[in-house]
Amino acid sequence: MAFARAPLAPAAFMAQTTSTPGLPDVRLEVRQGAARAVVYEMTGEEFLIGSVPGCDLRLPGTQLPPVVCVLNRQADGLRLRKLAPTLPVIVNGAPIAQSSITMLHDGDCVTLGNVDMFVELRASAVAVPPQVSRLLPVEPRPSSRRAEAPPPPTVPVAEVQQLQATILEAREQMQRFDTQRQSFESEERTRQSEWVRRQQELDGREQGITRRERELNQQIEELESDRIIWYRRREEIENELQQTRRTAQETVSTAVRDLQQRQAIQTQTDGQLRDREQALELTDNRVRQREAAVQAQEDEYRRREQGIRQSEDDLRRREVTIEQLEQDHADRERELPERITQVSRREQIIERARTEIEQKRQELALLETRLTQQDSELTAARESLASIRTELQSQYQQRRDQLSQMDEVLRDRERKLDEELEARTGTLEVQFRGGSARLERELV
Repeated sequence: MAFARAPLAPAAFMAQTTSTPGLPDVRLEVRQGAARAVVYEMTGEEFLIGSVPGCDLRLPGTQLPPVVCVLNRQADGLRLRKLAPTLPVIVNGAPIAQSSITMLHDGDCVTLGNVDMFVELRASAVAVPPQVSRLLPVEPRPSSRRAEAPPPPTVPVAEVQQLQATILEAREQMQRFDTQRQSFESEERTRQSEWVRRQQELDGREQGITRRERELNQQIEELESDRIIWYRRREEIENELQQTRRTAQETVSTAVRDLQQRQAIQTQTDGQLRDREQALELTDNRVRQREAAVQAQEDEYRRREQGIRQSEDDLRRREVTIEQLEQDHADRERELPERITQVSRREQIIERARTEIEQKRQELALLETRLTQQDSELTAARESLASIRTELQSQYQQRRDQLSQMDEVLRDRERKLDEELEARTGTLEVQFRGGSARLERELV
């Protein structure tokens, strides 16, 4: 059971207590279950009980309110004010209401959760100033008895004259005494009036002190209410700070999860893009191979076409030669009948050559048709590959732009959350420090 102040032994309480004039001596005996009792003495006018640093008595345990109650020691006794709305405060088995003031007496038991606090209240010994005695002059009372007149003696004239002189001198002394007595009485009356004036001034000062005490008590009550409001406000600020931290942590966790999911999607998309790029590379290789084969076929066809053109040129030249020969034959038919057989043979050769040329032309047309189809297929394959590549590149670029925008949005949100959290934390710390400093000044 750890408390904020060092305990005092019961036997040493009266020896170490510093009594404040006009205030009772208060000792608090705190018990928790079967543990050893701890004794506190109340040296000031207030005794704050709670669970946070700065309280005179810190209660053990968790999830306790920062401030539970406060004890006020005044001249007419000890008062208890409840400050925490959640934790019940029980006095002699009866709970007290929120913000209510309860007078405590000697032997009362205050229960705060699992802690019992017994109150020992003793009246303070106040030194009474000695009464001031006034010494006033007292006139001698005349004697009630009258001296009997002796019979007139027979005195000589000289003695009579001497006696008359003595009487005159005694009368002068009586007159001087009366004058001194009157002056003394006037001085005494002046002193009495001065004492009365001073007594009135003291009464006025006492009334002013009484008014000042009432004002101070009112200010103390206002300060207590302000301190209660500040404690409540500090609880609200702490709750708000905790809620803000939880919200920020949840937001950051959600953002991290979203980022992780998006990174996983991006990784999966990158893998798919890499697979498609590999497929495209394979397709490009195949297309290149087919293009090389087609190019080789085209070269072969061009060579064949050149050969066919050369053959046609040879045929044309041969036709020209044949025409010339026919003309020569027509001219020489009469002269050379033997050459008819040769001419017919040559015609057969020419016919066969024409047949071969026609066959080569048909083959060339078929080859051109095939080349056209292959060119169209190759063009379609190229266009399809280009469209697929363009689409994949656009999708990849869009995914990258979206992920970049999401990253920027997440970074902005994290930066804003960090700045807002730092600003809120700084504001709350400044408010808390200002409130703590003001509370410390009030307590001082």
